[in-house]
Amino acid sequence: MGWYGGELGFSGAPATKSIFYFSLVWSSLLCAFFMATIGTLDVDRMISHVQLWRVVTSPFTLTYPALFFVWLYMWFRFRALERLFGTSRFLAVVLLLFTVSQLIITPVLIGLYLLGAIPWSEDLGYSTSRYYVTCAPIPPLIALMVIYMRYIPPYARHPLYPFITDRLFIAMLGLQLLASTDLLNSACVFLGIGLGIVYLLPIPGLHSLKFPGPVDSFARRFIKPHFIKADYLDYQRYRRERLSLAHIIRSAEVPPPQPTREPSVALG
Repeated sequence: MGWYGGELGFSGAPATKSIFYFSLVWSSLLCAFFMATIGTLDVDRMISHVQLWRVVTSPFTLTYPALFFVWLYMWFRFRALERLFGTSRFLAVVLLLFTVSQLIITPVLIGLYLLGAIPWSEDLGYSTSRYYVTCAPIPPLIALMVIYMRYIPPYARHPLYPFITDRLFIAMLGLQLLASTDLLNSACVFLGIGLGIVYLLPIPGLHSLKFPGPVDSFARRFIKPHFIKADYLDYQRYRRERLSLAHIIRSAEVPPPQPTREPSVALG
């Protein structure tokens, strides 16, 4: 698998680990107590009761099985992307994608609601608006999948068909979200693809986007150690020492003298 494959689980990926477990616990509790609509982008309640906090909670609210499985599986895979980018850059990318997607989805949903395009379904017995808003986690997830497939090489191939890699499975997960949901959720899949492609464009300053230095230093000193196991910190320290020692040896290495060939003595 290599270093980015993640044989140590979430080691070295505190942001991915936090989002993975928060989404798992948050969505499981909401579904267990039949309160899934509390965390979604319920446009009716946002307008009538000014519940704007739903904009923050909706990207982490997984309300149906397909999205739940794909989200958790891909965030486990995104640990490789965090190790490659570094936590500061990876978190900046995640925050950017979440913010842009919500700034696009929320006005569109409010506009559709005001136009009457999100009606109440008497036959199904639930508000169609509360069903549509399950799309909030999809755009940032799909965008990160696009970025992941661009930067992380495949590390698993079929023994009989080498052209079949783990990337094909990731693409099939995206198609599952596209095919197993309604029209608005399918549109969010294409929105996520668009956001991922835009990030991959050579836009000045976009790929060097990171958290400010003081914030990054504070997180490294006080937050990151609580999310990384002590044995992994020891492994990092040991790896740095080995690399430093190898560099010193290479710098001071003197090529050994070449053995001289003894002249042959003729026996007569």
